[in-house]
Amino acid sequence: MTAPSAPGRENHVAILCAGVLVLEGFDLGAMAFTLPALSESWHLKPVAFTAALTAGSVGLFLGSLLCGWLGDRLGRKPVLMGCVAIIGIMSLATATVSTITWLTICRFVTGLGIGGGIPASIALLSDFAPKKRQGGLVMAMTCGVQMGNILGGIVVARLLAPFGWPAVFIVGGVIPLILLPVL
Repeated sequence: MTAPSAPGRENHVAILCAGVLVLEGFDLGAMAFTLPALSESWHLKPVAFTAALTAGSVGLFLGSLLCGWLGDRLGRKPVLMGCVAIIGIMSLATATVSTITWLTICRFVTGLGIGGGIPASIALLSDFAPKKRQGGLVMAMTCGVQMGNILGGIVVARLLAPFGWPAVFIVGGVIPLILLPVL
């Protein structure tokens, strides 16, 4: 499925998809960055969070498989928007949990959104990009994940001490929901 494209439209698609991947990178690092504070807040050893960390990775894997298939059937844009909504909602839900079980469920579902967003972004941009620029645009866009992880570390450093671990997930939930209408 090749989308009709006005000249330069692929740049807009690349920027929006890169923005999604920045948010995904932020959320991928959020658990790791907040784990010490979460562990202290809940009076648990970090090893107690193994299930939640693993659930996020399992969700990522399954989301990649499922959303690639869904993108081919329902369209890349609706699937990408659904993934962004899942990330936003589940990040906000993560900020409210108080048990390992609920944290594990939230991180699994968040992982589904993140895992689906990556292939949906790549496929969407590939549909819009001219063949000559496709590879370069996709490679540049996927750097958004690492940028988001770096930004996540910076945000956590600013938010964690004054506001606690839930603030990180609130920021990680509100921004995707703000981006959703732009998509």
